[in-house]
Amino acid sequence: MLSTVFLIDRLNALYSLAASVPQHKYEEEFCRQVCEDFSLAYCQWWLGEPEGGERCLAKHAVAPGSAEESYLLEDADEGGQRLVFGWRKSSFDMPQEAWRALAQGMVAAKKNARMLSESRLLSVPADTGVAWLDATGRLSRSCDAFDSHILSQWPSWDKRSLPFQIPEAPVEGFVWQGLFIRVLRFDDGIRLAAHRDRRSSVLTAREMEVARCVAKGCSFKEVGAALGISPSTASTHLYKVYDKIGVRGRSALVQWLQQHESGAA
Repeated sequence: MLSTVFLIDRLNALYSLAASVPQHKYEEEFCRQVCEDFSLAYCQWWLGEPEGGERCLAKHAVAPGSAEESYLLEDADEGGQRLVFGWRKSSFDMPQEAWRALAQGMVAAKKNARMLSESRLLSVPADTGVAWLDATGRLSRSCDAFDSHILSQWPSWDKRSLPFQIPEAPVEGFVWQGLFIRVLRFDDGIRLAAHRDRRSSVLTAREMEVARCVAKGCSFKEVGAALGISPSTASTHLYKVYDKIGVRGRSALVQWLQQHESGAA
């Protein structure tokens, strides 16, 4: 009998897979991965049409099946979707509720991956790893790339809770231990995307000086007097800083600097 731990681990693998394939390949790659993971004869993904009937989104077949499980799932955003699993002798022995959980997990993984791909996280670096937090802020799942990034900076991480605090201010992201952690908030929770920090080297020395002065509460006139530049030049530097690090406002800048300084230490 298939263990619950294995099922959860394989569902998490779908989230990792979605981060590495184009959006139009989600269903096809998920069917292929599930056939491989569960030794299935075939897997089919159907979408209900508004006028009736179904359209095949993807199918992957390895061999003729000796038995079949089919589950129809209704989603307000995704519509009616039917997942069909074909068994063979070497397939895993799973109760019906486990097959349904697999179908639900496949649809949920596609939905979450699409939300990420349609967000600003579309253009993140290739080494990005993603984690999912539920509505209470608890870590619910993470992909292998995210785990590797965190473990590289915190080898004793238990993968059950985050080793850092997420800023409450609506910032695009923050620096922690040499990593840049992007933050994307959804109705059902928070998505985090971690990659090696490239932003600390983006700011020039003068921009960092201006940022530190502003974070201390200095006006543009005071910044100019301290650095030997005009107030308008100080203002120009500050807004370049805002654009580069993706924040707006002094409080968000203070938080970014605090995370940056601790990450650079």
